[in-house]
Amino acid sequence: MKYNLDAIKRGEKQELSLDFQVNIDDIDYYGDVLKVVKPIDVIVKIYNIGDKLFLTCDIEGTLQVHCGRCLESFDYKLKTKIDAELMDEATLKEEDDFQDDIITYNEDEIDFEEVVKEQIATSIPMKLVCGQDCKGLCKKCGKNLNVETCKCHSLISEDEIDPRLDKLRDLL
Repeated sequence: MKYNLDAIKRGEKQELSLDFQVNIDDIDYYGDVLKVVKPIDVIVKIYNIGDKLFLTCDIEGTLQVHCGRCLESFDYKLKTKIDAELMDEATLKEEDDFQDDIITYNEDEIDFEEVVKEQIATSIPMKLVCGQDCKGLCKKCGKNLNVETCKCHSLISEDEIDPRLDKLRDLL
């Protein structure tokens, strides 16, 4: 969804509130695909303070992701917030480009779909886990230990332990 900021930039409005949903395609996230289960809810407030524009944005939605331990898919409830200054790309200075709290717009239009996608990618943990008690996969046979137990763990002998970790055994 693109929105024209011209009215608020000219000072006709000091505050602007928007409440909408964004339909986003799947997101490529470090080689994993995040499926957007339903449209993302977005609540935006834009403020004109002096000659600067500021944005606060609440984003909520559900993503279908894969667990980093057992590889099963599960629904991840996303809830994140943005507080940032809005700047025109034409007036952006090189030192401003490295600040996290700046969102750019082009020709008085802001593309909220891009803003939401960026925020989702930066707010999701690197390793998503389906539950704190997830046991993951067996290192030897690859079975999902949440679903079934395997006999591999009981078969590991002292000889199969990585020799680089031998010094740690002395500490115990």
